[in-house]
Amino acid sequence: MTSNRKRSGPVDLLKATVNAKGKDGKPKYRLDIMLNTLVTKVRFDTKRGGSPRAIGVDFELGESLYGADPRRQAGHVGKGGLVTARREVIISAGMSHALHIVVS
Repeated sequence: MTSNRKRSGPVDLLKATVNAKGKDGKPKYRLDIMLNTLVTKVRFDTKRGGSPRAIGVDFELGESLYGADPRRQAGHVGKGGLVTARREVIISAGMSHALHIVVS
């Protein structure tokens, strides 16, 4: 709940984060949010030694790409792409296992 007693949820937090500005008026965070996106591969850096570190993802962009989605049309393929990150890769799975990605 917000200070003015309005209900808030995760979408409100994401919007506030994306729209946050620093003292200089520039965006406070470098954050990209992609909806209707199916991650097909997580890319790892294994050259530095130690534990593998996620450095990016391959994805397909389009609606109803997940195989278990009843709205999926046979043969429908999304537009492919690759996103890399300088700091971190956050992958979040929704209730229907559709992957939404946040890369910063």
